[in-house]
Amino acid sequence: MKTNKFLVISMLSATFICSCSSGEEPLESGSGGTIEISAGIGESTRAVIDTDYADNLDVSFARFDNPGSTGNWTAVKAVRAGGTNNTAITFDARQTYLNTNGQSVLIGFHPQATLTTDSDPATVVYAITGDEDIMATELQTGASDNHFTPFTFRHLLTQLQFLCTGSTEAIAKWTAISSIKLQNVATSLTLSLDKVNGASVINGTANQVLPVVNCPQEVVSSAEVDPAIGHLMVFPVADMGTAASAINLEVVATYNGTEKILAVPIDNINGGVKAGESHLITLNFTVDGEISIEAGIAPWQTGNGGGSEITPP
Repeated sequence: MKTNKFLVISMLSATFICSCSSGEEPLESGSGGTIEISAGIGESTRAVIDTDYADNLDVSFARFDNPGSTGNWTAVKAVRAGGTNNTAITFDARQTYLNTNGQSVLIGFHPQATLTTDSDPATVVYAITGDEDIMATELQTGASDNHFTPFTFRHLLTQLQFLCTGSTEAIAKWTAISSIKLQNVATSLTLSLDKVNGASVINGTANQVLPVVNCPQEVVSSAEVDPAIGHLMVFPVADMGTAASAINLEVVATYNGTEKILAVPIDNINGGVKAGESHLITLNFTVDGEISIEAGIAPWQTGNGGGSEITPP
């Protein structure tokens, strides 16, 4: 598998503001100090991702002070400066560690958002637009004498890319593509933030329809130098893209002057799609009016703000 890249938060030195409910006083100086954070792209082989996040990336961190006691989560907004390698992360509000013997837990998430509920486990509800990445970090515990180590943002969605090809004879018959839509997919995601178990996805609004973003408008030759490639980022359910749980496409295109609506199942992705993986799905438009498919692993393409701007692989 290709070497991949995850967004890594490097804590150079860290201090965090305690919540009012903790009963602890924040450290303004001494054992803590002001947060100085950088963000970079770390190496990993867990998923097919190749991103540099060249533009500013809005993120949030959820914090729970003294996790052994009762209390509530708070969310702190932050921005990762655009660029490759390590770049600065700036918090909206200065953060400090708790006083001696106080601990705090942190979880990062993107896109930047407020907490939907703040009692443990807290929740963050996201809409899945198909063009926006959703990520979360592991949970870490830190204290004034035990600082946080680098965080890793991991993708919670899978990315599907769509290329529409055909022979010269097929291109003459298929004169336009109106739309490609995914059927029976989730259009929302609820992120659960637990002070012991960390971040997990607990549910989503299922059985919805998402149109492919930047949908190709025409069938092109497989030798096309700069083909249009559509894309979607979706929540991957178990076995998605296999015979047990096919990806169902609705393709609307014009064939021999007549608009056709074709149901195209994708059930040949070995092992199914996974969070953090990108798959290039080639729709082969045939001369006799049908569509066959091929699916394979492709580099993850990411653009401004975690959205996707797909370029040919």
